[in-house]
Amino acid sequence: MRTAILFDLDGTLLPMDLERFTKGYFGLLTAEMAKHGYDPQLLVKALLSGIGAMGKGDGTVTCEQLFWDDAKRILGNGCIRDIPFFDAFYKDGFRGAKRFTEPDPALSRAAVAAAHESSPIVALATNPLFPFSAIEERLDWVGLTPADFDLVTSYETSHFAKPSPKYFAEVAKKLGVDPKDCLMIGNDVREDILPATSTGMETVLVTDCMLHAEGAEYRTVTTAFCDLAATIRSVCGK
Repeated sequence: MRTAILFDLDGTLLPMDLERFTKGYFGLLTAEMAKHGYDPQLLVKALLSGIGAMGKGDGTVTCEQLFWDDAKRILGNGCIRDIPFFDAFYKDGFRGAKRFTEPDPALSRAAVAAAHESSPIVALATNPLFPFSAIEERLDWVGLTPADFDLVTSYETSHFAKPSPKYFAEVAKKLGVDPKDCLMIGNDVREDILPATSTGMETVLVTDCMLHAEGAEYRTVTTAFCDLAATIRSVCGK
């Protein structure tokens, strides 16, 4: 039995074409924030820059602070005052981004149920680039809630982001387990499989929405999403 099983969200439990989703989500956010005086092109620049900043954390501050400190550089200090407008979008307008994904709640719930059968600890190790409310919303699209997990990573509480191996080490530390006793399930070779493996975690690669496999050298169990629940039981000896 694995001590902990970790799931990625986007492209794993929530099937999607990442480029299509990102373009659609950015479109919704920039349209909403234009009502508050934000230039769409400048806001996209800030979003992309902030994502990069979160990937360079040194562990001293959260990803949330990394993002907004970087955003101030591009958007000006006034963006801090407007954080409630951004938060309101993620609690309401972000719901419209569901149409840019291909959720299959039955398969998602089956995979998480199999994980609970196979391990005492199940975590959602999604890249913490979003506030918790946006992760909660995306979980709802696949028929899950944060209560289905012992830990859900978000930008409010994480100090590192993928693909840093320190992100996976931090998750294991929060769960109180050794990385070597963890099974990480993801769809991105560069952001899930390689860094998780470097910390000693075992991995499963879900291939339906696989990313960044070209030219990469890696060893992992592979599976289609429709077979994920059975794969989890097999890998964990259930």
